[in-house]
Amino acid sequence: MLPQTVGSFFYDGEKDEPNFTSVTGERPDLSFLPFPIDKVAVLDCCNGLILCLCVEAAGSYYVVCIPATKNLWVLPHSIHAVGQARLGLDPTVSSPFHVIEFVEEEDVECLGVEIYSSQTTTWIYKESEWGQDIDDVIRSRSASVFLNGCLHIMGYSLILVVDMEG
Repeated sequence: MLPQTVGSFFYDGEKDEPNFTSVTGERPDLSFLPFPIDKVAVLDCCNGLILCLCVEAAGSYYVVCIPATKNLWVLPHSIHAVGQARLGLDPTVSSPFHVIEFVEEEDVECLGVEIYSSQTTTWIYKESEWGQDIDDVIRSRSASVFLNGCLHIMGYSLILVVDMEG
């Protein structure tokens, strides 16, 4: 079971910059990551885990970490390319975490999703039939929640659901 960080929240501030608040007033320290801190972008958080995009000369990497324990996982490159990504962990259902990356072509609808599972340590690709209606939901920093093995993202007039089992 992965440890939890209770009372810590990342949220979007002005200009879509990620902000952090905590019940205890402590800020997560990401200096333990093996990347220059100015090259680390926090993308998402879920149940004590943080998803970061780390950029270096060799390319971009997704890193999932637990600041409280300094545990980290540098994910293998995804099948297609780095895109919009979300993090999912539901410790009441199972302990593996998932990274969900939306695969898009420029000015084209969402082609599908790549899903990384910490249990299998691999990416799988699932083709999408959503169409262009979800592009704004994917590109925005819409609210999301991971529940019962599915990622739920709220849009203006729809809720997008991605099932980790396919």
